[in-house]
Amino acid sequence: MAQQISFDFRLLLVEENDQLSDDERKKLHFLFHRIVPRGIRDDHTLGGTLQLFETLLDRALMSETEFDILIRAFDGIGNRYAAQRLKEHQHLLRQKPKQGPEANSEDKSQNSLLPTLMFDTIEDNDEEDKPQTCDHTSSLQQLIESRRDDPNGIFNDNIVNDANICLLAEESRRNTHRWHTLNLWNNNIGPDGAVYINQILQNSKLTSLHLGRNYLRSKGLAKLNALNKHHYLTELDLWDNKIDDEGIEALATLLPTTVLRKLNLGTNDIGDKGCQVLFANLPRSLIDLDLFSNRISEACLQSILEAIPKSRLQKLNLQHQQVDRWSQKSQEDLKRVGQYNSCQIII
Repeated sequence: MAQQISFDFRLLLVEENDQLSDDERKKLHFLFHRIVPRGIRDDHTLGGTLQLFETLLDRALMSETEFDILIRAFDGIGNRYAAQRLKEHQHLLRQKPKQGPEANSEDKSQNSLLPTLMFDTIEDNDEEDKPQTCDHTSSLQQLIESRRDDPNGIFNDNIVNDANICLLAEESRRNTHRWHTLNLWNNNIGPDGAVYINQILQNSKLTSLHLGRNYLRSKGLAKLNALNKHHYLTELDLWDNKIDDEGIEALATLLPTTVLRKLNLGTNDIGDKGCQVLFANLPRSLIDLDLFSNRISEACLQSILEAIPKSRLQKLNLQHQQVDRWSQKSQEDLKRVGQYNSCQIII
């Protein structure tokens, strides 16, 4: 007998699916190549991945309360943020006492745990108005207290996540630290945690903010509206945060009024549309722009050629774009404009 899957669990799978990049989707289908039919295996679209999830359910390889196989898969493709979300959701489900057959009824879905566990709720609520209790007994709190007098606030490598980043936001509000640099590289900060990054920006005089190798995605980037009012931040690292053209469009509305000198957007999913918007909105202060390993093609060439003479760029990294290699002529045109404007272009 086929298992009955609640609306809420299906909604969770839909939300997780929406957050996957194209590359992550391909890797996921590859992992399950022996389990799913060829037609689903080769269909890397949103619909194809939903069919993959349906196959796992139909074959009882996962259920509404047991989906370790999906957690392992997300870990395997490098999406630690999604894996952590699923782990938290599964843990809470296992702790919740069963209430009999009616547990899967419509009443249960009304009291779902999902709004606090998924990347985004159905409604577009203002997360900043939601109170959150910070755990001041956590190891992160101890680290904060031990590093208050250091000009470099270093909290990298799986220390910070959406649940505890509120501690750093509290520290910034109290202004009890001496940090000029905040390094949050290689953590598990997603769109929900971006709200607290924005609070940190609102209440600090940081000059450098390193957010590389997190999971902000475009939805998280859209929440950093304090950037355009920050008059101290000169370096922003957003390397490998699953940012696409939509995220760049959000960032572009903030950039012109910043004082950024160095911006790292390497290893994201920025395409030609995002590239064109970005180069049309470069801050006048910017001298170093890293776009390593995105999806920028020659379609953005003209936008770059027009922007460089108007900017103060001294270095532009366009190496290893995940598209067809640029023609020799386009590369020569870029380098010629770069040399004429004292801008080193790496391609």
